[in-house]
Amino acid sequence: MPHKNLPRSVSIVYRRLPNDARQLPGVLRQVSAARLVIESPIVVERPQRVFGRVIADSGFLAIWFLYRNRWYDVGKFYDRQRNLVGYYCDIIKPLTKVLRTPGKTSRITDLFLDLWITKSLFQHLKPALQRARFKLTRLQSSPSRNCKRQANSA
Repeated sequence: MPHKNLPRSVSIVYRRLPNDARQLPGVLRQVSAARLVIESPIVVERPQRVFGRVIADSGFLAIWFLYRNRWYDVGKFYDRQRNLVGYYCDIIKPLTKVLRTPGKTSRITDLFLDLWITKSLFQHLKPALQRARFKLTRLQSSPSRNCKRQANSA
């Protein structure tokens, strides 16, 4: 897919079981074989709230990150002044293709498990996630060194 045609309009086909399907307009910002980044206006009948705070309302903006062969997508939500509100993770049926046609993505099927992370909670989680990633990297590299030593000594 040529990158010189970006940004361009796309329509996300969003399906909620059993038979609710909607086409949501957006602007394709980035595309690769494994990921799409789509900017999409939020249009709702009434403001959506989590713990009393408005997280989505008409005029808000979402930047969606859609991944090939992953069970989730992630949206960064911004208010009307384009201040970050939080992150929305939607558990979906994995996409086998990121773009079905130049103007549409593959059909997204919502599996009814959603996660909202506020901006402030993410700021608290970020250092812990970085520490966890560092520990995981150390754990993953240690067995590989041990395997190499064992293979070399055999």
